Amino acid sequence: HAVLFFTFVAGLFLISWRIGLIALAQVLLVVRVPRIYLGIHYPTDIIVGALLGAGIGYVACLPRMQAAVGRPVLDWMNRHPALFYACLFFYTYQIADATGWAQDLIVFVMHLIRHAAI
Repeated sequence: HAVLFFTFVAGLFLISWRIGLIALAQVLLVVRVPRIYLGIHYPTDIIVGALLGAGIGYVACLPRMQAAVGRPVLDWMNRHPALFYACLFFYTYQIADATGWAQDLIVFVMHLIRHAAI
């Protein structure tokens, strides 16, 4: 979660430092600090996630990276719009759900593997 949110914050900082500061404050005060307070994460989890997210956000905004990734994606969108938008829907839903179902699936599979070994 930290990587995802701090990637968004890094992108917003590159657009406007004021908007980036507002987003950073929101992510820290509303999303991250409560998770530390509740004992869901250690502070180091958030720090490493923030560094990874900021790095990914910065690299993703480099013109060279945008050309390398963006051009094939836009070509795919133009050639197969129905498939592109269907995949985009599932991708954006995954972000909105903050990887909830994927994490649940991994935990379920790990639970099955653990009990099959006993």
